[in-house]
Formats: sequence, C-alpha cells, structure tokens
Amino acid sequence: MKTKTVYGEDHNILGYRVEAAIRWNTITPKAGHVMGFDVQVNDDPGIGTRKSVAIWNNLTDMGWVDTSGFGVIRLVNGEVSGGTAAAVLTED
Repeated sequence: MKTKTVYGEDHNILGYRVEAAIRWNTITPKAGHVMGFDVQVNDDPGIGTRKSVAIWNNLTDMGWVDTSGFGVIRLVNGEVSGGTAAAVLTED
C-alpha cells in the first residue's frame, strides 16, 4: 500500500462525491477490520466562516475533539454498492 494521501472529487448534477485515501501507518489493513470513521465537508466561501456543513455520521459537529460520535466502517476486498459503510482495500 502506498502511504501518500490523495483525494479526488467527482462533480455531477446533484452535487459531488468525495473520495479519500487513508495512510495505513497505525494498523495493517485487512478485510473484516472494523474501525470508527467520519467525514466532514465544510462550505466556506473564503471569508473564514462556514456557509454550511455536511457530516456523514457525527451530528454534534465536535468530531475534531470527541470521536465518540463517529460511525463505523468495515474494510472489504473488492467493490461495494452505494450507501454501504465499507472501505475498499486496494493495492494503489
């Protein structure tokens, strides 16, 4: 597994999809591993205040200090269907 962090986005008519890669420097990833996870996207028009925020699981907006509201994902080999809380392992 590579250790560089990458991200991408796929704009479409209904919004966008964000993809991220996670450094595996504290665990050895394997199918079936379950771990806490959350994603937050802030809409800041460049003036230093948020216009809106979208959070996958932690609705307290305090995930940066308290991870107890994180969701849970399960690592899998291969592809998963949309809406599934799983992270796909790749060799990239």
